Amino acid sequence: MALTAHARYLPPRYEDDVGEPVKRSLDGKRLPSPRKISNKIFVARNDETPSDRFASLMFFAFGQFLDHDLTFTQGSLGKNNKPLDCCGVDKFNEECFPIKIPIRDSYFSNQRCMDFARSAPAPPDDGCHMETREQLNLLSSFIDAGQVYGNSAKIHKKLVSKKDKSKLRTFSKDLLPAGGDCVLKSSRDFCQLGGDERVNEVPSLGGLHILFVRVHNHIAKILRLKTRWSSEKIFQETRKIIGAIMQHITYNEFLPKLLGGRALKKYGLKSKRKRFFRGYNARVNPQMRNVVVTAALRFGHSMIPGKLGLMLHNFVTGREIALEDTLLDPNMLVSNLGKNIPDLIRYLVMSPASQIDTEVEDSVRNKLFIDDAGLSFDLMSLNIQRSRDHGLRSYNEWRRFCGLQPARSFSDLKDHSPEMIAKFRSVYNSVHDLEVFVGGITERPRHGSMLGPLFTCLLGQQFRDLKYGDRYWYERREPEGFSAHQLDAIRKVKMSWLICKLMKLDQIQKHVFILPSPQNPIVDCSSIPQLDLSPWIHY
Repeated sequence: MALTAHARYLPPRYEDDVGEPVKRSLDGKRLPSPRKISNKIFVARNDETPSDRFASLMFFAFGQFLDHDLTFTQGSLGKNNKPLDCCGVDKFNEECFPIKIPIRDSYFSNQRCMDFARSAPAPPDDGCHMETREQLNLLSSFIDAGQVYGNSAKIHKKLVSKKDKSKLRTFSKDLLPAGGDCVLKSSRDFCQLGGDERVNEVPSLGGLHILFVRVHNHIAKILRLKTRWSSEKIFQETRKIIGAIMQHITYNEFLPKLLGGRALKKYGLKSKRKRFFRGYNARVNPQMRNVVVTAALRFGHSMIPGKLGLMLHNFVTGREIALEDTLLDPNMLVSNLGKNIPDLIRYLVMSPASQIDTEVEDSVRNKLFIDDAGLSFDLMSLNIQRSRDHGLRSYNEWRRFCGLQPARSFSDLKDHSPEMIAKFRSVYNSVHDLEVFVGGITERPRHGSMLGPLFTCLLGQQFRDLKYGDRYWYERREPEGFSAHQLDAIRKVKMSWLICKLMKLDQIQKHVFILPSPQNPIVDCSSIPQLDLSPWIHY
C-alpha cells in the first residue's frame, strides 16, 4: 500500500551496514564522482541522440505515465518542509549528499556542486529500533491508474466532480482542473491538478493524464445514461474498468515492445486470449523493488527526447520546442483551451523515441536540464548518486541474482561493446565497483528486448510480481475481476482507440507505441474496435 518502504530482492550495501552511502571502491579509494562517470560513459561526440528504429515517443510518454502509477520516492526535506539546498545553506545537513563536479567539466563552467538530497528514510516497522535504512514509496505498487485518482482520500476528494460524483473534475473543454505546482510563462495559463503531483512535469505526461480523465468521464457518462446505478457505484465501476485498461495496455502493448516475446514467456507476462487468469499467489509480494525503482525502471531517462512539437492534421510537423523549455510548463496543453492537444498527441505517436543508451558511442549523451533556481543538473549523475543513496548492490551482484555470468575482470563483460568496456576502465578501479545503473543501461539488447539481459531480468521479475501478487488482477474471475463478457470487452481495447475517441484524431496506427510502417499502417479511427460497455449495462 502507499506509504510503505520499497521492498528488495537483495539486501542493501551501505558503508556502515546501516544507512551510510558507499563512497569507496574495493581498494579503499573514493568512488569516482557520478558526474565524472557521466562525462565518460554518457557523453557522445555530438548532442543528438539517434532515434529508435521502431518505438514512438508515445512509448516513452506511456512509460513515464506507468512509472507514476507505481512509484514516488519521498525525498528528504528541510525546515518548514522546504527542499534542501545541499550546495548552499544546508550543505552540512546529514541528509545532503551533493555531487562533486570535476574541474574543467565540459559543461559546468561556474558550478562545482550539483544539488542532491537523500531519499527520506522509511520509519522502522516497530517505530523504535534502528534498522537498515529503507526508502519510502508514497504510492501503492499496483497498476491501478492511481496516478489518475490520487493516493489519499484528501487528494481524491479534490478530483471528484461536485456536480456529478460519478465523474472526475474537469475544466472547460475537458482539461484538467486548475491546481498543483508549475512554472507559468503566460498569465492566461494555469497549473494542472491531477492524481499525481508530477502531472505538470512535461506536456507529454500531462497529455496522458488528460486522456485518462476523459476516458473515465466518457465511460461514466454512458453508464449514467444506460443504468440506474448510484453515482458512487458508477464511479467505482468506472475506476475498476480504467485500472483494467491500464493493466491490459501495459502487458499487451507496452511490455511486448520493451521486453520482447522471449522474456514475456519466461516470466509469465503473456495475457490470456480466452478464459480467466488463475495464477494469483498470495505469497508473491507485489511491492516495487528498490533496484527496479532506482535503476532498471530508469531506462526511460535514456529515451528523453530533445524536443516536443505539434503535428498538424496532414502529418506535417508545426512548431517544435526544446524539451527543456517545456519542463513544468503546461502551456502546450492548456493554451487556447486545449486546442493544441490533438496535435501534440499526433506528434507523440508519429515521432521516433530516442534510443536507449547502449554500446554505440553516438547514441548516448548527458541529459542536462535547468532547475527552478537556474542551476543545471545532469540526470544520469543523479541516477548514479541515487543508487548509492539507496545502497544498491553492484552490477556483478545483480548479474549473479539473475543467473547471469558475473565478470571477474573488465574483459569478461560479454554484454558490452569493447568501446564501452574501455570507458569503464577509465573511471572504475575494478569491474566489481561497476554500478548497477551504469552497467545495466549500457548492456547491448538481446532476444528482441530493447534492454540488455540484466534490466530485462529485473523488469521481467518485477512485472511478474505485480501480476501474480495482485488479488484484483483484471483477468481474474469476478468479484475481484470481471465476468467473462466484460473481460472479453476489455481485451479488445487498444491505446489507439483511447486516443482516437478522446483526443479527436481521425487517423492513427493500430499500435501507437510503434512507428507507422507497412506492418503497422495508419488507419481510419473508425476501423479500431471500441470498448463495448453492454456487458456492464445488461449485467
